[in-house]
Amino acid sequence: MTADKGYDALHVYRIIVEDFGAKPIIPIRSMRPGAKKRRKNSGLRTNIDRKSTEFKRLLAGRTSVERASGLLKSTRRLERHQMRTLYKLTAHCLMSVAIMQARALAQALDEKPIREGVRRVA
Repeated sequence: MTADKGYDALHVYRIIVEDFGAKPIIPIRSMRPGAKKRRKNSGLRTNIDRKSTEFKRLLAGRTSVERASGLLKSTRRLERHQMRTLYKLTAHCLMSVAIMQARALAQALDEKPIREGVRRVA
């Protein structure tokens, strides 16, 4: 499970490891001046070296998810959800993702670049 530096915290590592049974791929936050040298969550972190190409490759997958969620927010009206019930919001999110995948698949079958198909999702 990948996340950005903002999620480098003990309770997040516990949820990822204990509840989901996954390996956390999270960059380490910068230490503020005067902070302890060793963090409590170091035992829950993954053993992959953060400077290795494997870690960078795994972390790079997060950007595609960020782009897709940004696209859904801008084109499928998912940025404002405070007025909806959870049932309606879940149904709207699932339908939006299904529409995005169907349009990308249709573009791919037309032998056009997939990126172009994803860009045109509305």
